Amino acid sequence: MLDLGTLGGKNSDAVAISANGDVACNSETRNGQQHAFRWQSGGMTDLGTLDGKESSAAAISQGGEAIVGWAQDRPGRQRAVRWGQAEGITDLGTLGGDAAVATNVNQSGTEAVGNSLTSSGNTHAFWWSSGVMRDIGTLGGKHSFATAIKNGKVIGSALNGAGQVRAFIWTQAGQISDLGTLGGKSATPVAINLNGDVVGTAQAANGAWKAVLWSSGAVVDLNTKLQNAPAGLVLTAALAVSDNGTVVAVSNQGLVMLRPQP
Repeated sequence: MLDLGTLGGKNSDAVAISANGDVACNSETRNGQQHAFRWQSGGMTDLGTLDGKESSAAAISQGGEAIVGWAQDRPGRQRAVRWGQAEGITDLGTLGGDAAVATNVNQSGTEAVGNSLTSSGNTHAFWWSSGVMRDIGTLGGKHSFATAIKNGKVIGSALNGAGQVRAFIWTQAGQISDLGTLGGKSATPVAINLNGDVVGTAQAANGAWKAVLWSSGAVVDLNTKLQNAPAGLVLTAALAVSDNGTVVAVSNQGLVMLRPQP
C-alpha cells in the first residue's frame, strides 16, 4: 500500500485511476480547503481552481489525458471543469444557470458529462465536447443527473412526468430513453461497458430493490442468473460491469461477482 500524501492538510482521498497509473485525488490543504490533485509517478500536482477557494476531482480518462470535476471561481460559484494534461483547467460552462459539476469523462478524455443548473433553476444532465455543452433533458420531469459515459452513450437518472426517478440512456443523436424497471416505480443506473450494457438497481412490483442488467432493450433481474448461490442470497444493486460482461454486485451477504457463462 502506498500513501499518496496530502496537499498540506490532514486528509486526502483517491477517486479514480487511469490505465497508466495516474490517480485523480482530492486533498485538504494547509488552510483547510479542498483541492483536486493528480498523483503521477510518485509526484503530486495541485490542479487548482478558477481563482476560487476549492475544487474536487470526480473521474479520470483511461489514458490519464484529462480529469474532470468542479472548481470554484472567484465569486465562489461551483463550475464544471476539465483539467487536461496539455491544456490545464477549462471551465465547461453551464446550461444557463450559475453552477455545474462534471461527474465523468470518456475513455480518451475528449468528452465529459455532468449536471448543471438551467436558467429556470432546474438541474439537467449535460454532455460536453470541444467547447460545446448539450442539455440531455429529462424524461418529462424537472431534473436529470448524468452518471457515466462510454462510446458516446450517457447513462444517468431523470425524473419522469410522475416524479419517479428512472434510469436513462442518451445518445449523441439526441435521444433519451427510459431503461425501464422490474415492474416498480424507480431505477438507478451505475455503470456502462463498451458494448452498451448497463447495470444498476431497479424496483420490482413489490417495491424491493434488485440488481439489474439492461441489455439489448431488456431489463434482467440478476438474481435470476445466479447458479449454486448460497441460500437466501439476494442481489440488491450492481456496481460495475466489465467489457466481457462480468458484474460486481451488492448483496445481503456482501459483494458478489457474476461471470458470464460460456
